[in-house]
Amino acid sequence: MLPPKLNITDWERWGKLVKTWATGSNTYLQDGHSYPVPRNLQELKDQMAQARAGTVPQHFTSLQFVSLDGDATLVIYLPPAQAITDAEADLRSTGVYPLPPFYRDDAWHGENPSIADLEKFHAKRIGEYTINYCQ
Repeated sequence: MLPPKLNITDWERWGKLVKTWATGSNTYLQDGHSYPVPRNLQELKDQMAQARAGTVPQHFTSLQFVSLDGDATLVIYLPPAQAITDAEADLRSTGVYPLPPFYRDDAWHGENPSIADLEKFHAKRIGEYTINYCQ
């Protein structure tokens, strides 16, 4: 089983926290707190708790932000190979694709997909992930 990434408990608040870091504007959460880009893992944990957005699992030991400035450099983020093969094994063994609940029902329309459908969806999501974070 894959170790969890971030444990997001409120997807809207998490998105607003990311927007705050990316824009430097503290207008998204509007809770009276300041949210500068965290410099280390503890600051990330503290801010996620303050924003009531989620938690950071214990297996993470460091933090790195990559902030793109819109120049002409093409940056393509590749997921770790082990993460792909672990996810594929999880799909085959559990028959579940781990989508955030805010769009899980939209993706499957209330039906149980086949393993082949899950694998196809996984390939599309890997491609989407790569393009979404490609700058």
